[in-house]
Amino acid sequence: PDTVPEMTAVIDGGTATFTFPVLNKPYVILLKARPTTAEAEAMFSSNQSVTKMNTVQIRTAGWTGVTSSRNFTVNSEILDKDYTKVEDGVLRWTVEYRPYDIAQPADRLEDHLPLGLDLPLDANGDLLIPGNIEAYEMTLGAGGSYTVGSPVALEQGTHVFYDNAARVLSFVIPDSAKAYRFT
Repeated sequence: PDTVPEMTAVIDGGTATFTFPVLNKPYVILLKARPTTAEAEAMFSSNQSVTKMNTVQIRTAGWTGVTSSRNFTVNSEILDKDYTKVEDGVLRWTVEYRPYDIAQPADRLEDHLPLGLDLPLDANGDLLIPGNIEAYEMTLGAGGSYTVGSPVALEQGTHVFYDNAARVLSFVIPDSAKAYRFT
């Protein structure tokens, strides 16, 4: 874009002020903003939808000007669980942990399995991890969506735990600020 000679920009807290020596043609101001650290932590602390308002005002000396406002919504879904049917009698559960690059107090995911849902086990009662249980690190994109990245090594007793009597499957979260997909 063309620069505007002698235009000044001052950003103070949540207010950006642009001052032009002369307004004699149309201008477009593109401003990229993000929440403060405290605001981001509040918005991304749980599965929730938060709506905020952004307001812009134009004015000059001797003219009160005009104002326009727009609401924007931030959808935070830190934890999600879904399934697909692979074949008769076989379901693939997908659990996604998405902390939006904000460290959460979590150190593990626990999945409580209902009666009638069984995991593949060997003769010793250990999980059959290869081909049955996978974990991937996910990367947060600029628009808030995630892409699946590198696989995470899983080893029973280190990264994955299963209590067959209590029917609880646990995954250790390697880094609580990073996103993961467990299937």
